[in-house]
Amino acid sequence: MGALIAAGIVAAAGAAYAGYASNKAGKEAANALNQRETLDLQRIPNPETVDWQDILKQTIATNYNNLDMNFATANRVNQFQTNQFLKGANKIQPYFSQLQEQIGRNALSYSRGELPGDVVGSIGRAAASKGFSNGIGMGSRGGGFNTALGGLNLRNLGLTSLDLSKFGTGVGMQANQNAAGMVPNLFDPASQMISPQMGISSAFQNAGIINDWNKNNTMIANAEESGNTDILNSILQAQTGLTLQGKLNQAKSIQSASSSIAGIGSGIGGASGGGGQTGGYLV
Repeated sequence: MGALIAAGIVAAAGAAYAGYASNKAGKEAANALNQRETLDLQRIPNPETVDWQDILKQTIATNYNNLDMNFATANRVNQFQTNQFLKGANKIQPYFSQLQEQIGRNALSYSRGELPGDVVGSIGRAAASKGFSNGIGMGSRGGGFNTALGGLNLRNLGLTSLDLSKFGTGVGMQANQNAAGMVPNLFDPASQMISPQMGISSAFQNAGIINDWNKNNTMIANAEESGNTDILNSILQAQTGLTLQGKLNQAKSIQSASSSIAGIGSGIGGASGGGGQTGGYLV
């Protein structure tokens, strides 16, 4: 009888411990899962903006500060290009420079109302007799501009000083235009300056690059954080499941062992009681 009672107690204790252990394991698993990693995502930094008025001021200041360098560059480039042109022109036409100089001298002389010396000499010789017959001498300045003989020479050509001056001016202007047309394209210092539109456009482009950079970096950091958190939580969940399953198996083992012990005790108790009766009966 005592063995049966003890077996019952052992079985009940095993079942109670198994239930307690299962309940405790469930709570521990729940507490463990409550410790999962959480996300602390980054935020995109404040965007870069453009102050167009400040860009205008900086653009003007930059151009002003670079003027000396731009002018120096223009001078050197223009000098090089002009020298190259003169070198090539004189190579093709060996008397190019001399002709240009003579054309300029002639135009200047004509614009002053002066005739070339050979023309003056020729006309003077042809009209000497007429001049002297009219009482016109060489004078202190001979046949130059605005002299009696000079006026006579012009009249002999059917011209006046104004006509010759106008002719010389026209020749000079045409010579200048021809010379300007032969000069290579000059370097423009303004080509090295930054326009306000270019400055503002560059500022907006740079701001856009920085904003895209910050946005992409934030997205990458958040993706890494999310991925790492998922991995850690998956590991925690798997470890918690393994721990819970192990404790549940341990509780089941204890319950099974208790049941086995109880069964053995019950069998021993039954055997003891039967032997006494048989012995009594035989006796």
